[in-house]
Amino acid sequence: MSRLDYSGIAILISGSTYPPIIYGFACTPFWRDLYFIVISSVCLGTLLFTLLPQTDTPKFRKVKGVLYICVGLFAGGVCFHGGFSKDPNVQMETLLWALGGGIYICGAIIYILRFPEKIAHGKFDYFVKS
Repeated sequence: MSRLDYSGIAILISGSTYPPIIYGFACTPFWRDLYFIVISSVCLGTLLFTLLPQTDTPKFRKVKGVLYICVGLFAGGVCFHGGFSKDPNVQMETLLWALGGGIYICGAIIYILRFPEKIAHGKFDYFVKS
C-alpha cells in the first residue's frame, strides 16, 4: 500500500504541473511541449521506481526522497521560466506554483528525516496495536 501511496504522489505532482505548463506556455509550443515531456518523463520514472518491490525498504528511503525533490526542482525550473513572463497574471500564478513546489520539497525532506517519528517512535503509527 505504501508503494501505491508514493506512486500517487508522483501522479499528483505531474497532474498539478500540467495545467500551468499548458496554459502558461500556450503561446510558445516548443517550451510547452519540452516541459510537458520532461515533467512526464521524470514523474513516470519516479512512479516506476517507487512501484518496484525492492525499493520498499529503508535502504531506498533517501533515494526515493531525493527523486521526489528532483521532481519538485524540475517543476521549479518550469516555474522559474514562467516568472519571466510579462503578463502579471502568469507571474502571480508562478509565485503560487513556486510555493506549492516548496511545500512538496519540504514534505520530501520530512520523509527523508523521518520527523517527527524519529523523536517519538510509535506515536504517529497509522494502525492501532492490539
